[in-house]
Amino acid sequence: MSGYGWLIPTTITVIRGVSFLAIMYLAYASHFVTAAVLAAVMAWTDKLDGDLARGFKWESKAGAYADIIADKLFCIPLTYLAYDMRGGDRIILIAGIILFAYHVLTLSLRAVGTIFQTSNAAKTKMCVEMTAIVLCLVPFASEFLAWVEYVALSGLCFAATLAFWSALIYAGLLPDIPNPRPLIRYWYNRVLYTIGLRLRLPAE
Repeated sequence: MSGYGWLIPTTITVIRGVSFLAIMYLAYASHFVTAAVLAAVMAWTDKLDGDLARGFKWESKAGAYADIIADKLFCIPLTYLAYDMRGGDRIILIAGIILFAYHVLTLSLRAVGTIFQTSNAAKTKMCVEMTAIVLCLVPFASEFLAWVEYVALSGLCFAATLAFWSALIYAGLLPDIPNPRPLIRYWYNRVLYTIGLRLRLPAE
């Protein structure tokens, strides 16, 4: 880390961490399209800040800790938002409790220095969890997208399963899953190629 470049990805991280306030306000004000778009953009910044930090050598301990906290601040309130807007859906409730417990567990383990490296299962879980949270808002934006609700609920259940798996990995009871980054890189580049961009994820 050199200079103040690390402030750029860290600022993006902090914005994501507090964005749940604007997203919840928009959703409760029935501006579902705007809420869904903002949630999608903020979820994407979870990858953007990391790419910037690694690509430009702007990594910092402050940024790493901010990223962890921001992910929790984004996911936990918006999972409650999805639960509340769907009238107390039991699937979201059960998945939400598991995910909340996992977030508290990992924060506690990091606080005492037990976790030094995030598991691949945890990385995949975060990606799935954020995607599912965004999709929970989509059906409210358009009645023609009501089917997305089932995708969102399936995603939350899968994220909860990965959270449980990751907890067992940290306990030394299960092996980790393969690194999902190559697959994510492939689809990321395919999407960007489709819209005419030629960006690449930093090589590991």
